[in-house]
Amino acid sequence: MTNNFDQEYYEHQLARKNNWDEVARNDYASGEYYREYLARVYAQIVPAGSSVLELGCGKGDLLASLKPSIGVGVDFSGEYHKIATARHPQLQFMLGDMHEIDLGDRTFDFIILSDVINDIWDVQLVLEKIRRYCRPDTRLVFNYFSQVWKPALSLARRLKLAKPMLLQNWLTNHDVENLLEISGYQTLRRWGEIVWPLRSFGVERFLNRCMAKIPPSRYFILTNILVARPAFVPAITAKDISVSVIVPARNEAGHIDDLIKRIPEMGAGTEIIFVEGNSTDDTYETIRRAIDDNKQRKCILLKQQGRTGASDGHAAH
Repeated sequence: MTNNFDQEYYEHQLARKNNWDEVARNDYASGEYYREYLARVYAQIVPAGSSVLELGCGKGDLLASLKPSIGVGVDFSGEYHKIATARHPQLQFMLGDMHEIDLGDRTFDFIILSDVINDIWDVQLVLEKIRRYCRPDTRLVFNYFSQVWKPALSLARRLKLAKPMLLQNWLTNHDVENLLEISGYQTLRRWGEIVWPLRSFGVERFLNRCMAKIPPSRYFILTNILVARPAFVPAITAKDISVSVIVPARNEAGHIDDLIKRIPEMGAGTEIIFVEGNSTDDTYETIRRAIDDNKQRKCILLKQQGRTGASDGHAAH
């Protein structure tokens, strides 16, 4: 590694690869209801038959549940990659780091980051990387843990009721929306889901369908759902811009015809504005004749009133 930043990044990624490999090998069954609920939420956002890219796809179960026409999952855990490939052979799974992702010129209808941004080394870098896989109609869909649940999740992991994780990025909604904006995205919608992530004899259905939507209980939701889109700025090219050329002319009768020929058509079109300045020769009439002889050009002739006064005139084409 070339510097301390690279070394820290390498150690961060290696620690997380090892952690997720261990989680995959031990097949933690905790959080089954939570994952099923999330799959239902995503299914309401992502229509079946869409092209979908999921970053941090794990076993690929969420991606498969969406029934994509084209489904690509990326994960840097070798163990998860093997499991996902075996479980869902109809989908494409890639072993790689989302910070260094390279999918060529492919684009997708939806890009999913589920429970991922809390674990990423550089969220902004990832957002900038995946922008090349977006079209104007592409939608990014995130879910990420609410800070309210930080103490409870830490306790659940110590009790092995949730998947073990390393130190997390606990991002606020404001943090996430700011990162999206500076990375070239626009937030479309954000809401919360799940106030009770465990099966509890049917009570969880009432809590999550009803209580998660009304105060004060909705302030204790477990996960935030956010939908964003690329904020494409139309590229302005030379062909989109018209050009005006202003030509002050006083005693220039002998140069007018040549001047019109030498001014090229530029951009979306060139407008030539002659301002005749009370010449002592026939410059004004020469300009009028030149305009009449070059009707394919957009020309305007103005005559200065006095030597410093306002101008009036007429347009000729």
